Amino acid sequence: MGTALPVVGAQVRRKSDGTLGEVYAIDSSHNLLSVCWPTVPGAFNRQYYSAEQFSRSCELTGTLVGPAHETYTALGLITALVVVFIVVALVHGSHTISIGYDPYHPGSQGPARIGRNAQALNERFGVAAASACAGGADEYIGSVTAHRFHWINTVQLAPRFDRFSPTVSAPGVLTLVSDKAAVSDGKGSYVPITVNCNYDTDSNEVLSYSSSIDYEKQSRAEMEPTQPPE
Repeated sequence: MGTALPVVGAQVRRKSDGTLGEVYAIDSSHNLLSVCWPTVPGAFNRQYYSAEQFSRSCELTGTLVGPAHETYTALGLITALVVVFIVVALVHGSHTISIGYDPYHPGSQGPARIGRNAQALNERFGVAAASACAGGADEYIGSVTAHRFHWINTVQLAPRFDRFSPTVSAPGVLTLVSDKAAVSDGKGSYVPITVNCNYDTDSNEVLSYSSSIDYEKQSRAEMEPTQPPE
């Protein structure tokens, strides 16, 4: 004589972990039954057993409950939250693409809005631009003078390009300025040189350098009378 099948709605306990479920349906002609086990709140996973399998892995608690029916409300809420999350991620992603990410100044304005605003460009990209401009400044100064040069008025960790031009030559181009270098005039004196660096905030690279040498300042210094020795 085979093992008797429980009735629909009977509460059962899984022997392996103590989880409570309930008999969902039985098939007496094939000696089979299905049990609904809870997964997430309001949702169930249906598992099929033969009578022998059921007796080995499950036991009846003696409680009769209503037939198990999946609650789709919880699943609907979960699905809705997932959809909302995806939509928010896509919208945020589209803004991120237009804004770009700056590790130094993660601002809220995109290039389309700040492309011709020198101050906004400097606030957002100034640190990165100063580092890039300083990286190629020595090579540039060396290419425009036949004499030696050196950096003056520098403090450790202070950027060599520490101010910006209010003029934006092209959208997204930030021009930084440095007055911290001096070139030799070949006569034993050094003349201040102003170096301008054009930095493209879209491609994150230096476009060009330009410079001007303050020969007038040097001339004034040479014209000043020297005090006779005492």
